[in-house]
Amino acid sequence: MTDRTQQAKARAREMLDELQRSRDELRVQLHLGGMDTKDKFRDLEARFTKFEARAHALGDEPAAELEEAFGHLRTAYEKLRDKLRD
Repeated sequence: MTDRTQQAKARAREMLDELQRSRDELRVQLHLGGMDTKDKFRDLEARFTKFEARAHALGDEPAAELEEAFGHLRTAYEKLRDKLRD
């Protein structure tokens, strides 16, 4: 395995870990949210599952595309978390 591949896999793991932390925080706060919030979380769960599969299959996809997907998903988690905090 090349150094670049190892770095890409390490970054994918970091992104996955960050999303998992955000996801876990939201799960704790969900009991305060309404049905609309729970529906949005279910949608995020589906998107997370796809991201997770992409992160594990990193060799099949450019790392830049994974970074872009990470950014979108991270933003969605942050928006939902902020909504729950209001």
